Amino acid sequence: MSGGSGENGPTVEGDLAKTPLGHVLIYCLGKRLTGSFVVYPDPRISGDPNASAVVMVRGGMVVAAQTQQDGRTVLESLAPLCAQTGGGYAFYSGQDRLDPDRPSVQGTADPRAVVAHALRTGYPSAVVDTVLTGLDGQYVSESRDADYHAYGLRPEELAWTRQLVHAIAVDRLLKGAGLLPDQARRMLYLLRITKAITIATSAPAHEAEDSGDTADFEPDSQVVPIENLAPPAGLPEPSAQRWREILGRHHRLEHDDCFQVLGLPRHANSKAADAAFAKLARHWTPQRLPAELAPMMSRAKAVFGRMRAAHRTLSDPWLRIEYLADLDAGGGTPSNRHGLSGVLSAEQHVRRSRRKLQERDNDAALFHAHQAVAADDVQPDAIALYSYLRFEVGGRDPQLVDEALANLAFALEINARNALARRFSGVILEHAGRPHEALEHFAHAMREDPDDVHSASRFRELSELSERESQSSLQDRASSVIGKLFGKLG
Repeated sequence: MSGGSGENGPTVEGDLAKTPLGHVLIYCLGKRLTGSFVVYPDPRISGDPNASAVVMVRGGMVVAAQTQQDGRTVLESLAPLCAQTGGGYAFYSGQDRLDPDRPSVQGTADPRAVVAHALRTGYPSAVVDTVLTGLDGQYVSESRDADYHAYGLRPEELAWTRQLVHAIAVDRLLKGAGLLPDQARRMLYLLRITKAITIATSAPAHEAEDSGDTADFEPDSQVVPIENLAPPAGLPEPSAQRWREILGRHHRLEHDDCFQVLGLPRHANSKAADAAFAKLARHWTPQRLPAELAPMMSRAKAVFGRMRAAHRTLSDPWLRIEYLADLDAGGGTPSNRHGLSGVLSAEQHVRRSRRKLQERDNDAALFHAHQAVAADDVQPDAIALYSYLRFEVGGRDPQLVDEALANLAFALEINARNALARRFSGVILEHAGRPHEALEHFAHAMREDPDDVHSASRFRELSELSERESQSSLQDRASSVIGKLFGKLG
């Protein structure tokens, strides 16, 4: 990369064989640069030296592109340029180099989302391998500044990043956990060039024993437990309230716009954004969480990361203008970008989990229940299946009873009429020797799902047992009264 000083000439020039365009765009984001890139074609592929592309950035965000490729969006237009391994580029600081006589694609895109999209659509493996060289035998974890919502990740990719909450060996991370090994390598590459991970040469003292999902699921593989969704029993009420607060804010991340994230009205200015973020930061900095809320750390980090991103957007004049335009056009929230992908993914895994459960393949059923909760952690069916199957696959260990019942109670808080949560609560309560409570849940399950044969069967048997116990109790009391009476008469 070399610099220039001409008034209308390029500020910087570089070679894509040495520095791919995606890396350069990530650099621009970090420096929040404004200007235009002119990207020249790879001479090994294109014989036309004038077939250049132009990419405009403002405040580090890509806002327009003119390329030789057909693309409906900025992401689609830039994917081939990010994959280019030859040719050069020139950056013109503060200049608009778009050709008014050529069509261009307009739209704001985060460079991290640009690279993430390019990695899915064809990206040179040699570039990925070069960046990952030297990571064998090392451990990685997410950095404090990781903001995965800015990457436009798919549900399965976002679920994969949850492994990084604690330090994890690179070879274990690359096994997939819902991604194919090559997809996992590309994800690790993306997080490394965006500095979303930190690297250590040895395992931390608290690292958990090796366990986890892999893309090639085997029935005897152990599923990584997702942290309890309901506050643990015995947690002090202030901490339990904080637990629920974090969970609630995390659930709203996909649906709140930047103003809502900071608790601001739409007309709030940049100074108001600064003040709101400063106040929120004192409450939401993850490092201030007490030890008993450690299972909520990953969600707290996601919430705080979104707050930081919202502050950056609303405090920068250029980003604010672009964001307001996006908001007025019906965008502005992660859920609008991703649509219903997470919900649909969860529903697909719920169906697969239920099918495997019917086939008595509990291990495979648990795997899909785990994936469903990872895609949508407030989907009652997913929570119910995961809680019950953890209990079953765990050999009905008494220590899992309280955990399962707490999570099932949380599913019922979301939807008190959820038939699965009712049925599984009944099963676990009956196993725990609490038949009267089980009877109530089976009754609810029958009412919500008349086709639930198992709940109907257990309801009948427990009702008959309860009736026999009542009759026996009455007989015992009558015998006692009669015995006392005859004793007195005698």
